[in-house]
This record gives sequence, structure tokens and C-alpha cells, in this order.
Amino acid sequence: MKRLLIITDSLGAPRVTPEICCYDDTWPCKVKQDVEKFGYDVVIHTINGLDSTQLVSFAEEKLKLYRPSIIIYQFGIVDCAPRVFTGKEKLVFRMFYLHKIMAFLGKKHHAKLSNLRNSTVTTEKLFKENLKRILEIMHSSIGSIFIPIGLPCKGYTKISPRINDKIHRFNDILKNNVEFVIREFEGLESNEIEKIYTSDHHHLNKYGHDKLYLEVMNCFRSFIV
Repeated sequence: MKRLLIITDSLGAPRVTPEICCYDDTWPCKVKQDVEKFGYDVVIHTINGLDSTQLVSFAEEKLKLYRPSIIIYQFGIVDCAPRVFTGKEKLVFRMFYLHKIMAFLGKKHHAKLSNLRNSTVTTEKLFKENLKRILEIMHSSIGSIFIPIGLPCKGYTKISPRINDKIHRFNDILKNNVEFVIREFEGLESNEIEKIYTSDHHHLNKYGHDKLYLEVMNCFRSFIV
């Protein structure tokens, strides 16, 4: 049986906050409904907070067992978004019962501190290594489609000044190391970028899901013509 596997972080998932986005309005659901008409079995995994290191483990332990014909990936924002504190620092704060006050300070001064520290969950070198490892694990698939990290709106750039640069750097790694990247989603006009996100500035709203759904289907059809 032909099988499409969709694996995304929270950008592909339905949401209650900050604005409601029902499952039927998400791009994975819309793609599933269309692709099933071509005789594909479709499996969707949405994992909040998914980064590339977690995806490597998930691929090794579970994803390869689905034996997909085609895979659509959406991840990267968790890897590249500038952070105020590292994971190790957060553990130290918790050990000394400082995690609540530090979380408050980090949120209040996120723009200044994240710009100053320039720290990310994943280095560019590790992101590239993880990407190659994912492709090695899932090599039996006919094709892999990667969705680039969506460019930031003005609201996101305001609270995270380095986010635009980081997204471009990590998207360049994607484009230089995989064959099929939906570049049109990265190439949206600035006025369109301002319309595709919820008020938290980085999750997709219904309009954003509609835009991405159309781009994904255009790319998917190239595999089946």
C-alpha cells in the first residue's frame, strides 16, 4: 500500500490558544483528505516542541516501522529559536528553586537577553548532522518533502531580534542538504507573512494553514505525475 507519513511540530497541530484552530482547518488534515483520493494511506504525527534531535530518536524507534512511500516533514523552529537560558542552566535553577523567578525574568527581558546570549537548542552543525541521519534512517521512502521554517512576522522579530537570521541560516541547511524543500512557503511576501500567524507570532492560523496546504499539495503532485 502507498503510504504518506506527515511528521510536524506544533505548527501542524490544532490549537485552543491563543486562537482556536480546529483539526479540520490544519494543513495535515487538508492534505490527508486530498491525498487519500490518490489511494494513499495517510499517517499524521504532530509533536509539540519537536526538535531535530528528538526527531532522529523518533525515526529510529518508530517512524521507520511505518514504511512510508513519501514523508512530509515540518520542524526546525524549536532548533533555531534564540533562547535566554540553556537546558543545563534551567536544571541548575530548578535545583536551587530559582526556576520560577528566572522564567519570569527570562520572559520579561527575552528580547535583550536572547539577543545578547545568542543561544539555540541545536547548533547549526548538529542540525545538519541530524538532518543527514534522518535521511539515512528513512532512506527506503520514495521521497521526502521538507517544509522550511516560516519567516518571522514583525511581532516575533520584536520579541526575538535574532530570529530572522537564525531561520535563514537553518533553512539554508535544509535547502543545501535535501532535494525537495517547499521554497514558496519561505518566499512569501512580507504582507502575507503578517497574516499567517496567530497572535503568539509563530503558530499558524487558519489562513496560514490554507496557504501551506496549497504549497504542500503542489509539491506532492510532483511525486505522483
